[in-house]
Amino acid sequence: MARRASYIDALREHVDTTPPFLLIAGGYELVPYAGDTPPMEKMRAETAVYDSCGYDYGYLTEMEATQYVSLGIAPPKAWKPYSRLRPEVFERGGKRIAVIALPPLPSGYSRVPDDQLPLIEAALRSAHEAFDLVIAVSPWGFFAEKDFLGKAETVPHVLLGSGPGTSFPGNIAADGRTAWVRPYSRGKAISRVTLNVWPKKGLDFKWVAGDHIAFAVDGLSDTYQEKPAVLNLLEGIQE
Repeated sequence: MARRASYIDALREHVDTTPPFLLIAGGYELVPYAGDTPPMEKMRAETAVYDSCGYDYGYLTEMEATQYVSLGIAPPKAWKPYSRLRPEVFERGGKRIAVIALPPLPSGYSRVPDDQLPLIEAALRSAHEAFDLVIAVSPWGFFAEKDFLGKAETVPHVLLGSGPGTSFPGNIAADGRTAWVRPYSRGKAISRVTLNVWPKKGLDFKWVAGDHIAFAVDGLSDTYQEKPAVLNLLEGIQE
């Protein structure tokens, strides 16, 4: 996390050469969907680190919210639970951006239920009409996301996935209409999506990889010095 903080600092320090950006965390960033739950002191310290990094938005999954409540800790300030498909609104470069948290799958479902699909598509359609870029954040996992992108008529410009399944820097999906990103877990890298153009208005816009949009995974290697202030926060509780 100390290298992550340095990476983010570097972005902000070079605002003259760095295009306007949004810093978004997908689901299960705070508590892994598989494996042991971090102890309270580790979660408390890491929460302070996330707050210091200045994230714009993070998806607080049901599992993560339950864990924070059980420990009596508040999650990082930018982390929001599912909010009935209401968009979080941002402005960058004179454009309006909607970030929409997709609903958690009901218990026992491995795909988006048929009765939920029209509600999700209606919210996305409204966002396409009102905003210049529509980003959806999913807690569903690879297979449910793939299923959704294969059958939905209205999809987001960008889908930031999370949960079980394959990770990858980015693919063009849904017949070119969605840039689908599945970040790598365990905090060893940051997924970066660069827009070379803003999507044209309308539901028929299609991305061209390498031309309209580019994907990268920035490994948090020794290239980035560990930020001393973060090391101090984590001192004594690192696993």
